[in-house]
Amino acid sequence: FLDREQSPPSPQGAKQDSISEEAPKASREAATPVLKATPTEIKTIKKNLEYDDPKNTWVASVALPITFWELTYVGNDPAGFSERTITRATRQGSEKIMIDFESVLRVRIDNTVSRQTLILKSEEKENGELLDLDTQLRVGTNAFSYRGSPLGNKFQFNTKGTSTGARNEIDWNEDYRGPFAVEESLIRERIGKNEIRILEQLDPVLGRVIETRLEAMDWGPTPTMLGSKNLLEIQVSNRNQENISKSTIWMDENGFIVKSYFPASDLRVFRVDKQTWTDLKQIFELQFLELTEIPIDLKGGDPENYRRAVGNSEVATFRIRNSNRDPFRNYSKRTNQRVVSKNSLTIDVSVFSIGNQTSLPLGLERESDSGAVSRKTRSTYWIKPESQRLAVLSDALAKEYALEPSAEAYMRALSLRDGVAKRYEYQPFDRKVRKLDVFIRAKKLNGFEHAILLASLCRKNSIPCRLAIGMASDVDSAAPKMGLHAWVECYAKDRWFPLDSSRPSSIFALDHIKIAESDADIDFFDEIANAADWMSDIREITISLDDSK
Repeated sequence: FLDREQSPPSPQGAKQDSISEEAPKASREAATPVLKATPTEIKTIKKNLEYDDPKNTWVASVALPITFWELTYVGNDPAGFSERTITRATRQGSEKIMIDFESVLRVRIDNTVSRQTLILKSEEKENGELLDLDTQLRVGTNAFSYRGSPLGNKFQFNTKGTSTGARNEIDWNEDYRGPFAVEESLIRERIGKNEIRILEQLDPVLGRVIETRLEAMDWGPTPTMLGSKNLLEIQVSNRNQENISKSTIWMDENGFIVKSYFPASDLRVFRVDKQTWTDLKQIFELQFLELTEIPIDLKGGDPENYRRAVGNSEVATFRIRNSNRDPFRNYSKRTNQRVVSKNSLTIDVSVFSIGNQTSLPLGLERESDSGAVSRKTRSTYWIKPESQRLAVLSDALAKEYALEPSAEAYMRALSLRDGVAKRYEYQPFDRKVRKLDVFIRAKKLNGFEHAILLASLCRKNSIPCRLAIGMASDVDSAAPKMGLHAWVECYAKDRWFPLDSSRPSSIFALDHIKIAESDADIDFFDEIANAADWMSDIREITISLDDSK
């Protein structure tokens, strides 16, 4: 489902020996029992088999409104998240249930990673009888949607895709249920150990009714993202005509599904609390970034000359040509960067060498708002000057570089930069940013982690600073290419100046193009995504250099 080319490894936290492998296609019919509630079958499997009775309400024991939050992993890698809210609604004078569901998944098809978004809006009776279903599915740039409802013995819906649309219908009866029927059935009547339950539900993506077989195994301690819980393991088989898909779910004593596992794609889904979901959702969002590496057109020049020039020039000017959008308003014109519009799709970005010299190049900012500067020493969602682990590192650097609080902020910041660069190697950004107390114990950091660490150290030592988000040359590439990157800007006297601890040299190379400044707060990943989005529109980058330094 998520990766059609991979054979999934065994995940942690799922009982593999209880999950049957799918039979070869040639023997599938023979290997799979016919799901009929007959005395013969009951005697053979020695379990109680029943068909789901959906007549009664399932919401009687549930306090509405209620929201469920879930996180999805493939193996141990973040792959997506979902949110489902259930509320009461009124239609024609009688109470109904409204279910709003949205999931986002990172899917891989033919070696291409895309963002899949599924949105469902379901209106039901209190017993789960489906009244109306609105479905929207988008995978990358392809999308389709339909809206439909039962009419007599048919379910009628209008389908509209990217380029085609159609009106369709399928057979229907009043005992069929909607896409959330499994959990509704378990809440309405708990399934017991050694019981088998069969129900029929509409698969909103296939647009078909499928038969679902639930086989309860046993209660036992089960690892979840919120600790170990005593849960009932239930084997699930979904039959769509001749095709059968298998999964495992774990139910709590109230009938709620706490955890799911889909072996065909090594996909695990965990129900979590809102705070955990909010925190990790941001990290998961990074999995959908389009990471663009943009070659720098040197017009036939030597890449080594380029590297020497950006490290030894007073100014480097990059010409950026976009494909569709005017970049002028969306590239920072602060600190050491001047932006000139050439036409509606082209800008020249001049990057200057800035230190603690007495004058600034014409047109560059001087910070006059002392209040704004003072706020740049506070803790944010990602920058943590109060961290105890950071305090140990800060004390070590203070001794190593003889840092005194009375010393000039510029020189103290340079020493902190050198200390971080000495202790931590650089590794390319891989769509993951760890929290400071996690990565501070590592040996290799990506550019964003380097920036968070250096900013936290600066603020710990009362040096105002902020992050810069943009792009920088790939230092390990044979030919220079711009990739998504972050670095730090510190304040001293009347100016901001850039520092990058992911590079070995304390001299700030002019191969950094800033898109925006950031405090690395709760919206940090949105700012990263915005920078990545603007990079994806770049058609060409060329450069001219002033090698007079």
